Amino acid sequence: MKLKLGALLVMIFISCRPSTAIERIHSCFPGSFKDICILGHVFYNRSNDIRHIFPQNYSIIRVGNDGWAKGIDSVIGVFDGQLYAELGHPSAVEILDAEVETLEIPRALRHANFADNRLKTFWIEHGDAEPSLSYLDLGQNSISSLINISAFIHLETIYLYNNRIEALELNVFKNFAKLKMLNLNYNQVTALSGDYFPPSLTYLGLYYNDMKTLNYSALQLPSLETLNIERNYLSTLDVARLLLGLPKLRMLRLGHNQLSHETVLSALELLRQHNVSFRDESEEVSCYFDSEEIEGVCMERQPIGSGWPKAVVLSILTILVATLFVLVVRWVFIAMNK
Repeated sequence: MKLKLGALLVMIFISCRPSTAIERIHSCFPGSFKDICILGHVFYNRSNDIRHIFPQNYSIIRVGNDGWAKGIDSVIGVFDGQLYAELGHPSAVEILDAEVETLEIPRALRHANFADNRLKTFWIEHGDAEPSLSYLDLGQNSISSLINISAFIHLETIYLYNNRIEALELNVFKNFAKLKMLNLNYNQVTALSGDYFPPSLTYLGLYYNDMKTLNYSALQLPSLETLNIERNYLSTLDVARLLLGLPKLRMLRLGHNQLSHETVLSALELLRQHNVSFRDESEEVSCYFDSEEIEGVCMERQPIGSGWPKAVVLSILTILVATLFVLVVRWVFIAMNK
């Protein structure tokens, strides 16, 4: 009886003791620089049973960099103000390929790279302080709307490549007086108009989108130096009108559109006259088998057009087939009568 009573008292004592969370201590990878901490194998989840302890006093925290090659894979479902505080409030945070689904960008953060995650949307943390963000990389996610980006008025560089953006909200970049570089490659944008972009923009990437038209009358970007509209569905291109709205243009990439040879040759001649490059001179030109090169620009190979050239070719082919048929019949007739 005494033994059972003692065991019962021990169990009651254990159950009444306050539970202590397991501490998971994270360390920077060897070779990290003085102000940069690279973390690997960060499996972060909010739980009363686990307390994450991260290195402090680093200005740059990087998680999951090059996970496939180096095997430093991580899983961080949520990034918000709480995790930002646990990381020590660094000025720059890079969390790559870590399956982030929820992103709340702290107002104090200046450099944010959340490429190759599972983001569909993002937002700014609550508060009154003006956002400090100047660099944002959200490439290789599933973002379709940019309405929440309008709060980050100090952005200078934005990477949004390989998302699901079909249309741009009209005033989403209206107050971005410092924006220089905007990368929208590999999306589904269907039209290009200057109404979407601030006059400070110097680089605009729209490689591999679904554009069929350019709004020349609204395409007024006085500072733009590089425009990449390769691999779209443009069937016409008025370079003269384009240059009127882009007086500082120095590079125009226009390959792999649905332009006729005449349109391409005319465009390239006009670009040369205005000292605008149309391909990167450091690149070795190499077109795909279904493409053809026009002065260093790869264009889709065009089928035989309609009209009299096509009729002449078909007539010649018809005559050749008929002649061959007559020769075969004559050869068979002669062979049967030998």
